[in-house]
Amino acid sequence: MLSKHAAWRLFVLTLALSVLAMIASSNYRCITQRFPTTQPPPRRPNSTTTAKINPIAAEHIDNGAHISPSKYDRKVFLMDAYLVDDRTIRITTIRKCKSNIRLGFYLRFNATTFALHTSSRPIQTCPWFFAGKCNFVGYFTQISVPKVIVPTLVSESMPEAFVSTERDKGIRHRVRLHDARAKKPTRKHELAVCLQPIFLLADWTILIQFFEVVTAVNDCVLRSRGKAKYVVSSDLDEIIVPFHNRSLLNLLHSFKTASPTAAAFIFLSSYAMFENCWAEVKDPASISFGNFAEVKLEKYIWPSGLRSKVIMVPELIRGAHVHNVLRTENRSKIVTVREDDAIVFHLRRVAKRGNITTNGTKTSRELARFIKPCEKLWSERQKRIRDIPGTEILHAKIWPNRGLQVMNELEKCLVHDFRHRAETCNSLFKCIDAIQAVSRNEWVWAKQTWTLL
Repeated sequence: MLSKHAAWRLFVLTLALSVLAMIASSNYRCITQRFPTTQPPPRRPNSTTTAKINPIAAEHIDNGAHISPSKYDRKVFLMDAYLVDDRTIRITTIRKCKSNIRLGFYLRFNATTFALHTSSRPIQTCPWFFAGKCNFVGYFTQISVPKVIVPTLVSESMPEAFVSTERDKGIRHRVRLHDARAKKPTRKHELAVCLQPIFLLADWTILIQFFEVVTAVNDCVLRSRGKAKYVVSSDLDEIIVPFHNRSLLNLLHSFKTASPTAAAFIFLSSYAMFENCWAEVKDPASISFGNFAEVKLEKYIWPSGLRSKVIMVPELIRGAHVHNVLRTENRSKIVTVREDDAIVFHLRRVAKRGNITTNGTKTSRELARFIKPCEKLWSERQKRIRDIPGTEILHAKIWPNRGLQVMNELEKCLVHDFRHRAETCNSLFKCIDAIQAVSRNEWVWAKQTWTLL
């Protein structure tokens, strides 16, 4: 498990990463920023799969056309499979809302293959109220393991796993099966982090803006089972700040001691703003964390379920969302952390939108204690970066620093599309042509790695 020192380093690294993410949108002079209200759409975690949907990316990139929704009526995208206990396997998938496509699942032990029963249900009620026109959603597929093969699963390494649709049983795709059973009372790590995306660095933007969020979070929670004591889903611009000079892990341990059956702890959120001169940053050595010594914190604190963040015990979670928990195992309870114990500082990157609720701000110096650890960690990280191939741009004498223009162009497009969310499902890819500061051939287009049925 992580030592207290290692846990501090993890917290400090998260803060350092938030600075890097926000540098991309710095102004051309020292400014005081107040930040907007909608979450950036999460990028799903990578998975090992056999089929890729590069043709989809090529179709978009070549002509900018959008794929007809009917093209996906009989398609299912899926990630890895997880053995959560001796009798149950779970897979996170994406498909059309109210889809009745049944999957076939197969385990192969040497020369013997077993066909297993599956059932599927949406991770949350669909379509999602926040994106009513987005009818491509996350589904859990659950597989019941027959008693006859349980002894083999317990005594041997993971078998080969394959998946198909009931209509095309002869076409089987290999999927990676993870052993996510909680076999030991101790965990290798104290805290796992399901990090939301660095904005616009991969072509997940060709897919719909919201449908991946629930799938990505739940896949990460499944991967954390048996590996970490706690798991948190967070964005780069969010910092969970414990008060009274306590560390986050110490706070969690005290909560768990007080509530042994708790499956999750919800931290309420408040927007923050701060002064920065990051437009003047020309290279990594110019980055300073001193501007975090004092921030302006909104007095308004969002209620549970709205912009809140959750730290979970992964083995006790059946379904999670970015802001709350959908279902727990064994009726475990959910604890909302008092706002005088800790809250989320939400340090957004672009100009304020009109729908933020506020009743004024107050000065907070809670982040000042992290400045020196951040600077030390950043200095060490720069030394490591120098030894990594392909990072020449980070050592250039002058950075391009076009982030603010990109974010303003994107924000203008998103605000326009958000007004029409009742008529259409928004996609960030629809705004690519609105970005003039960076050409298409300058973006990093990562390959999709979903298995496509």
